[in-house]
Amino acid sequence: MVKINDLDSKVIHTIRFPLICLVVCVHSFSFIKGWNINDLDLYNMSGADFYSLFCITFSMTLAHIAVPTFFLISGFLFVKGLEKWNRTVYKGKLNKRVYSLLIPYLIWNTFYVVTKVIPIVGEAVRKHNVS
Repeated sequence: MVKINDLDSKVIHTIRFPLICLVVCVHSFSFIKGWNINDLDLYNMSGADFYSLFCITFSMTLAHIAVPTFFLISGFLFVKGLEKWNRTVYKGKLNKRVYSLLIPYLIWNTFYVVTKVIPIVGEAVRKHNVS
């Protein structure tokens, strides 16, 4: 297997942190529903209003390139450095991803369902039966 070259490694290393910041930015302002720029008086904005406008606009536009960029990087790294590509190599790579991605994903989602969803559903059922 051929190793990733230094330039590719440096580029990926350099853009990782800004992309992580963009993901945080997207999640930081995703709770605001129904936000409309037409509701703002753009000529009489305070500093806090301008800051909110900038953050929300940024998180709803430019910041959304982060996850697709991570997806492209992971696809690039998935096939980078292969000397040959065949069904056996593909199956081996997928098996590694099952253990490194799928199993932790299933464990964390099971943990979430057990600790968050089941108690909420149980409380709703209990309230429905009591009434």
